Amino acid sequence: ASEPEGPVAAQWLAAQQARHGARTDADTVALVQAQRASVLGVWEVAEPEPGVGVSVRNRLVTPQGTEELDHETYVYETDASHDLDPGRFVLAYVMRLDDVHVFAGLHDALLESPEIDAVLAAVAPGDSLQTLRQQWAAAAERHYDRLDVELARERDNAGEHDAGEHDALKSQTGLMP
Repeated sequence: ASEPEGPVAAQWLAAQQARHGARTDADTVALVQAQRASVLGVWEVAEPEPGVGVSVRNRLVTPQGTEELDHETYVYETDASHDLDPGRFVLAYVMRLDDVHVFAGLHDALLESPEIDAVLAAVAPGDSLQTLRQQWAAAAERHYDRLDVELARERDNAGEHDAGEHDALKSQTGLMP
């Protein structure tokens, strides 16, 4: 038997079509095809609309070029739009279906400068998804380290101390078991 090719969703769709042929639901086919064509990006939040969605710009240069770079896209996202502030960055797939864009996979760690600059400098067009994820996780770790130092400095100035805050932040974002 040969190895399956393509994304898992595309493999599933091919198996469904082989099993059910023309009876495959057209909406399911459209959804899987849209997910397969989704764009992985490092999306900069331009303007959030809490509870509705967010305008984002892709900052990741892809092997296909930069036609999507800096182009503003409105993504409908009712939950995460509450936490996405302007100038923050998300690692996500954006899927387009019937001229509506939605996140189709969103990393739970949000980044900002200077950490995002290191990610963008370290990832070249053509690098693997694993490389991008590793760079993102390392940058998230640096981000939480920086926040921990800032928090400790503020608490020192106020005469307060709370050990473990950094670990709690990492645990909430899945960076720590």
